[in-house]
Amino acid sequence: MKRKRIGSATDIAIMLEKDTNYTPPNKEDLVNFFKMNPSFDLGTDSIEEYIKYKPESFDNVSDVKSTKELIKKIQRIYKIAPTYEQMSILMQDNLDSAQSISNIGRNVFVGKYAKSFGDKEIAWIVYDNALRVIANENALQISEKPVVFFASFTFICR
Repeated sequence: MKRKRIGSATDIAIMLEKDTNYTPPNKEDLVNFFKMNPSFDLGTDSIEEYIKYKPESFDNVSDVKSTKELIKKIQRIYKIAPTYEQMSILMQDNLDSAQSISNIGRNVFVGKYAKSFGDKEIAWIVYDNALRVIANENALQISEKPVVFFASFTFICR
């Protein structure tokens, strides 16, 4: 089966509707959100910012809070595993962040997901993507903190 990178909110709505394995409690709300918001970009849009500029985006969603949380999880996984099939598999196993994936350990992760991802190499790449996301987030946290340097001088008088 050819695995296609998710290109739009419409893509994810179609795939969610067809997916009989991944069934979150608010699946219908997710589908409605993605259908009604074809311009929403999983890779770049913050759901909180999107709502500020498009408050009507949740008009056809009954449980706004849990749908927003699920969209955030999907966005976190999208950074790591950008095909719907990979995302669906990980979400079914409650792996919804880079941290949750890295906690498993590379060999265990690859051993468990190589077959379902279709290839051992793809499982390695997904795991490495998770590590990259963690490294980037750590670097951002470090760069956002003020750095204070203390200089200590010792004078030797003779």
